[in-house]
Amino acid sequence: RDEFYTDEIGDKREIMVQLWYPASDVAGLETAPFITNLDIAAPILAERLGLPSFLLDHINLVKTHAYLDAPVDEGIFPVLIFSHGLAGIRQQNSTLMEELASQGYVVASIDHTYGNLLTIFPDDRIAFYEPAIFGDESANPPRNATTLMKVWAEDAAFTLDTLTKWTEESGGMWNGRLDLSKVGMLGHSTGGGTAVEFCRTDDRCQAALGLDAWVEPIVDEALQTGVQRPLFLMHADVWQFEDPITNVKQTQALYESLDNGYLLTVNGAAHFDFTDIPLFSPLTPYLDLSSTLPSDELVHIINTYTLAFFDETLRGQPDPLFQEDPAYPYLQFEQ
Repeated sequence: RDEFYTDEIGDKREIMVQLWYPASDVAGLETAPFITNLDIAAPILAERLGLPSFLLDHINLVKTHAYLDAPVDEGIFPVLIFSHGLAGIRQQNSTLMEELASQGYVVASIDHTYGNLLTIFPDDRIAFYEPAIFGDESANPPRNATTLMKVWAEDAAFTLDTLTKWTEESGGMWNGRLDLSKVGMLGHSTGGGTAVEFCRTDDRCQAALGLDAWVEPIVDEALQTGVQRPLFLMHADVWQFEDPITNVKQTQALYESLDNGYLLTVNGAAHFDFTDIPLFSPLTPYLDLSSTLPSDELVHIINTYTLAFFDETLRGQPDPLFQEDPAYPYLQFEQ
């Protein structure tokens, strides 16, 4: 595709994608860093979060449970696509990616170039977050939020196209290993809205999940056309940004319009509670980066409900979790 967010003639869109997947023998392999190119990314991430840059210098001391270039395990695996939030990064929900991979899913997480914090390409080119993508809708071409989500949904479609080619390549690592009849998408914030848009418009998507999804840019179209696939909206009871009410109301309206839907409200949660950020430091509540809810409980909630949803919708394995009262008093679950 032509790159939508640059003016250079002939510039084609490029994205970086990272895969988590079930591995077999990992003996002697190097564990994956939490964030690649941390020396470049840490100061930019710190600025995004409003932190002194030295506070993130230690971040790659995090011990991941993933290994670089591990051989894929035996089997045929359902596929999930992940989309980060605006100015996010593809690794922002690594805890969830590892959990899903350990349970037999291949997860492809996209860095949406110019809408993510930064993209570092293999030839060392760097593309930074570009706020102008939220320019005036009258701009030519328009670069508003609705358009952004459509571009990101096209990124997801391209990623799925590429995975389809890989699974058809004779002798390749992924030949015959991806079950492309079982595809879901999930995302956080803007990426959550993108998951709704992708599953609304691409028949290959069988289920979508939004983590505190920003649905305002796409909710009108979604309500008009309907979302024909199962949709799980997991959100805080208050939207953390400029307008604390509208997105919450629109999330509720979208849920109520569904024939097959789930809504989990995490009362008292903050927006970044739905990422790995609460795990960075016990100081994150005091820096307004997370709520005071226990981070280990939040990880458990997000992981178990996400896994249960995709096991039910993609694998046909109903989970008793959806028939039980939530384990924590600050949760409200509806279906």
